[in-house]
Amino acid sequence: MNKLSKNIFYAVTIGLSVILTMMILIAGNNDVDMPVGLGMILMYILLVVTLLSSVALAVKSLIQKPKSAMMFMVGLGILTVLTVIGYFSDSAVLQTNWAEFGVDTVFYSRMIGGSIIATYIILVGAVALTFFASIRDFIKRF
Repeated sequence: MNKLSKNIFYAVTIGLSVILTMMILIAGNNDVDMPVGLGMILMYILLVVTLLSSVALAVKSLIQKPKSAMMFMVGLGILTVLTVIGYFSDSAVLQTNWAEFGVDTVFYSRMIGGSIIATYIILVGAVALTFFASIRDFIKRF
C-alpha cells in the first residue's frame, strides 16, 4: 500500500470513529439507540470493505507470487480443520436466549460455539508460539 492510500485509510477510519463517538456522546440517554444503530451499520460497511480489500490484496499477491498460493492453501486448510474440530467439540446445546438473535437450530448454535472454540485454539497456539520463540531466541543468545 502506498503512502497516500495509507493516509486516506487512516483519515477515513479516524474520522468515522470520531463522528461515531461524538454522536454517542451528544445523544441523550433516551436517544442512544440511534447512534448505536448507525454504529452497527458503519461496522458492517467497514467489515465488507475490509473483506473485499483483503481478498483483492490476497488475489493480487497470489498472482504476483504463485509459490505463496501454496502457503495460502495450507493456512486455509489449517483454519478449516480447526473450525471442524471446534464444531465437533461444541456441546450441541441450543441456548434459549440466542433465539431472539435468530439462532434457532442446533446447527447454528454449533457453528457459533465451534467458531469460538477455534478462536480459543488459535489464540492459545499464537501465545504458545510467541512464548517458545522468545525462549528460543533467549537461549540462542547464550
